[in-house]
Amino acid sequence: MAFALDPLTRLKEGVGELDGDKLAPLLKLRYKNAIADALVDLGNPDQIRGLFIGFQRYLYEPSERLAAS
Repeated sequence: MAFALDPLTRLKEGVGELDGDKLAPLLKLRYKNAIADALVDLGNPDQIRGLFIGFQRYLYEPSERLAAS
């Protein structure tokens, strides 16, 4: 319950869940071990890693809309 209520805990735990080391297993799971298919859909490995790491800030930073309410 604390995880859901404490933003700092959510940030620390959530970022850990999306650690770059988990990218390959996630892609293998999603693409049924066909990494070549992932590359076709998502781009080269550097692009995929950049997107995976880059979008995380949007998942864990407070939304201006939510902060205003």
